[in-house]
Amino acid sequence: LVGDQRQLRPMVERSVQKGLLEEFGEEGKELARSDFERAFDSTYGQRNAMVLDEQYRMTPTISDLVSDIFYKPHGVELKPSPDRKADATFQNLPSELSTPVVWFDTKKMGHANEKARNDGRDIWNDAEIRTVISLLHRLAAEDSLFNELAKTGEPQIGVICMYSEQKRRIVREWSQQPLSETFKQLVTIDTVDAYQGKENAIVILSLVRANREIITGHVGHANRCNVAMSRAKERLFIVGNSAMWSNPKCKSPLRTVLTAVMGMKTTEGSLLDAEALRS
Repeated sequence: LVGDQRQLRPMVERSVQKGLLEEFGEEGKELARSDFERAFDSTYGQRNAMVLDEQYRMTPTISDLVSDIFYKPHGVELKPSPDRKADATFQNLPSELSTPVVWFDTKKMGHANEKARNDGRDIWNDAEIRTVISLLHRLAAEDSLFNELAKTGEPQIGVICMYSEQKRRIVREWSQQPLSETFKQLVTIDTVDAYQGKENAIVILSLVRANREIITGHVGHANRCNVAMSRAKERLFIVGNSAMWSNPKCKSPLRTVLTAVMGMKTTEGSLLDAEALRS
């Protein structure tokens, strides 16, 4: 068996989860785990499992961030392959795009909190939609970056949304932008659940949640956050409201991520005002 129990678990319908809990109590949660996860965590697994800890996708800054937050607490440390070379395509970019990890803070923007409908089943964030579109425009303006990414003939910029309603609204807004079809073909927009196993040179992650009650929803699930952050090869741009994710009441790995970004060296990461991106 080969797998990674720190990423997305098997999809189990809510009605099935509810039925398992009603019939088996807390033991029902065990049935939501994958066979791989149970095998890895078993006595046999602890004795015989081998951890493949060398990764080839992420640049070291992103790799270290993912490792520190999602793997080290469980006794595993991801190591960037020594054979992985920095991509010269990403040299000499403007300051807001120059570091491997950037958190674009929407706190000072209008409509910075989430909105919802259908009894909370559809959740979106207007400030983050505007920021994502602005960031895509900023990337499109970098001619040398655009030309190099276009040579691959495949999408190189991924927008990962934590909620499907956010995806639908970004797709609609993106379709109306006056940019070349060549650049638009470089961009793919999807939910985190659809992204496991995929990768992009640049990932823009829209967290969506921002509310006074500090309800994180499934952005509080470590597995989902791990997948979202570990899809990026060269640049990870996180879009979120720092008032939400820095709150002591926030029970999400993203609070740790924000703290880590704020403490990074200037060559590794930064926290930037998203409003300035739109100027």
